[in-house]
Amino acid sequence: MHPMTPKSSKKIDINIIRKIIKLILPYKKQIFFSVIILLIGRALIVLIPLGIKFGIDIISNIPIKIEFLEYFKIDLSALQLIDIAIVLFFIIVLQFLASYFQINITNYLGQNVMRDLRAKLFAHTMNQSLSFFDKSKVGQLITRIVHDVQTLNELFVTGISTLFGDLFLIICIFLISFLLDYKLAIVSLFTFPFMYLGMLVFKKFARKSFLEIRTKLALMNAFLQATISGMKIIQVFNKQAKMARIFRRIQKDYFIEFLRTVKIYSYYFPGVELFSILSRVLLIMFGSYWVYTGETPLSNVIAFLFYSPMFFQPLKELSEQYNVLQSALASSEKIFSLLETDESIEDPSEPVTNMDFKGNIEFKNVSFAYNRDNDILHNISFKINSGEKVALVGVTGSGKTTIINLINRLYDIDRGEIILDGINIKNIRKSELRNIISSVLQDVFIFSDSIRNNITLFDSSITDKEVKIAAKQVQAHSFIERLNNHYDTELGERGVGISYGEKQLLAFARAFIHKSKIVIFDEATSNIDLQTEAIIQNNIKKLIKNHTAIIVAHRLSTIKEVNKIIVIHKGEIKEIGTHTELLKKNGYYKKLYKLQFQTNSI
Repeated sequence: MHPMTPKSSKKIDINIIRKIIKLILPYKKQIFFSVIILLIGRALIVLIPLGIKFGIDIISNIPIKIEFLEYFKIDLSALQLIDIAIVLFFIIVLQFLASYFQINITNYLGQNVMRDLRAKLFAHTMNQSLSFFDKSKVGQLITRIVHDVQTLNELFVTGISTLFGDLFLIICIFLISFLLDYKLAIVSLFTFPFMYLGMLVFKKFARKSFLEIRTKLALMNAFLQATISGMKIIQVFNKQAKMARIFRRIQKDYFIEFLRTVKIYSYYFPGVELFSILSRVLLIMFGSYWVYTGETPLSNVIAFLFYSPMFFQPLKELSEQYNVLQSALASSEKIFSLLETDESIEDPSEPVTNMDFKGNIEFKNVSFAYNRDNDILHNISFKINSGEKVALVGVTGSGKTTIINLINRLYDIDRGEIILDGINIKNIRKSELRNIISSVLQDVFIFSDSIRNNITLFDSSITDKEVKIAAKQVQAHSFIERLNNHYDTELGERGVGISYGEKQLLAFARAFIHKSKIVIFDEATSNIDLQTEAIIQNNIKKLIKNHTAIIVAHRLSTIKEVNKIIVIHKGEIKEIGTHTELLKKNGYYKKLYKLQFQTNSI
């Protein structure tokens, strides 16, 4: 069963509510004060119809006497109309102040909980292995972290306060009604059982609809993200109309599901209003008769006509907040499902520390598969000594990039061992392992930020002087100085504003500034012109000096001077040796070299 498929709506609700409670526990004091102020505000509202009743009794020369107040030894007989007016004025002012403080506290609570939850979601997502991102859609992750968390915020800001406040108000009105006049109370509550049955039916259909809405919204966001990211390809192949048709279909599915929710509400809310009006009609009918027969004073009937909408309005608001509640529960279900999805690579419980790494790397009978049924690497073994320059060559899909991903421990191997200076990398903290490795990848990622932050990767401990030195060393300083704001120039998404070769130079500056023991180049000179390649080759020589270097080579002519070449084919090592040695063997490497030489000669 899919983790998002509810086995039992009631069980899932309880589990989710427990998890939500854990989120708000750090803010116990704010919750306590919010609830107290909320209850005070609701209690003050209940007093207003009583004040109106007392005023009518005074005008009608009826002694002010309420049986349940006698238990508190409160004598109301001396009250005058002006006194009641003053008391009502202060009640309204106090109720306003209670609402003001309650709104501020609940919003403060909601924003703090959302801040904590977003940070927790982001950190959890960042800690996942690459296999998690291979299976996840970016748009759906954005929906979880941004939109679903915002939906949950509405629960804290309005949902919880409405739930507690309205339930308290209903209980107060219920008790006062029966103590004031039990016959009128029975009449006013006659329609309540029918409303309750309607709420049960409403809940059954609304929950399913809200879950579907959240799922379809995530799909829409995922499609939007993929489409906008791939806009260049879409326009080059003239697929705008096709993509627009697909989006309209996704949008239609969301629209239909949303309309289904609207239809459910269009049945329910008029029904609530109908029962509320019917309750008042019954009060007028029976109340008029009992006033005529002298069984109840007119002031009681008028008080009940105030209490009746005050009783049904919270019921209506609770139903309206059910929209917020169900959206929040649906979003929470998605959020907690993400938090419970753990594909992270765990750090060792007792890691090796304080090691002075030299850069010796060894693969021992390593096998790995992205999918269990399809091994990418098959029992491979090789050694790279500290300071050696080693090239990995092979056709596309042979497993070269997989090897460097495993060295960084972006994935965990299935079988075998990867040894760094005699230590299994599983016994080294990921952060410490990755601190001694720098990578320059073929597909350079540029953040929508300044040139400086793209070089330092947001490390504020790196000085401007160090940034400039790194840029000069890789010959990026000259093109940066030509930009309007130099190192403060803001780049567009994925580096819009500079050329592909200039992006590569920034990637070399990143690798240079972090001064790692091991440097990896994953086809860093592919897809660039020969002039830029010459610059980059010169940069590579600077970077690999006194470092262990692994070069995933696209052009075999660029790796003639390395200490060792490892030839990989279909996840297996075919040959190992220098360029000259491998050409003499007349094996697989020589075939690749001849094929590339012939292709370049055409």
